[in-house]
Amino acid sequence: MANGVTTQWEDIHVKHGNYVEREKVTTLAETYQQAIQKLDEKQDSDDDFFDDDEFTKQYKAQRLQQLMEQAQKKLYGEVYEISRDEYVKQVTEASKDRFVVLSLYQDYIVESLKLIEVLQELAKQYKEIKFVKMVATKCIENFPDDQCPCFIIYKDTKAVSNIPFIHKLRKITFASIEDLLISQGVIPKPVEEDEQYEEIKDKLKHPYKTNNVKDVDDEIDDREYSHQVQFQKPK
Repeated sequence: MANGVTTQWEDIHVKHGNYVEREKVTTLAETYQQAIQKLDEKQDSDDDFFDDDEFTKQYKAQRLQQLMEQAQKKLYGEVYEISRDEYVKQVTEASKDRFVVLSLYQDYIVESLKLIEVLQELAKQYKEIKFVKMVATKCIENFPDDQCPCFIIYKDTKAVSNIPFIHKLRKITFASIEDLLISQGVIPKPVEEDEQYEEIKDKLKHPYKTNNVKDVDDEIDDREYSHQVQFQKPK
């Protein structure tokens, strides 16, 4: 049965509190429609934005392409425990088209367990990223406890970052670890889309504006100030 599709029997048990309701899986078509709606709402909210403008068309096409690529990727949503034998398949090969975050931990180190809890929450929000965990000494023999918890981040089948003793660098909170992964490029900056939109919108409103040219009002103020200083009577 497809993901997110339930039987009548299961629906009855969910209604009576016997089962936990499954999380609804968004289909590719639904994702496409949501993307269209989101971009249209953003465009309609600004009276100065024109449907037939080339910047607008390019922006919408680029954002739709990004959203569609994300929708086609396999989604995860949890932190997976792996063994050494699974390392190549679950980490190296899995990173061909996405980031894989491996957390090395020890179950007798409090910070390690706390970090796993935070990663569980991050995995639910960033389902396109694969989060896996492994007991440190099962991954690397004699791995020192003082370096746990440790991140090894993979992309394009290569380890691109190694971050030991995370608890000494950051607070083990959702916001702090999220920020750490943003700094490593694993999670995209949440403001990029709005910044890109505002930059394009600014070009639409001021097509001849450049960073090296001062505003006309500023130039007038400068001339007036210069004139006043030049003709000021000596005391």
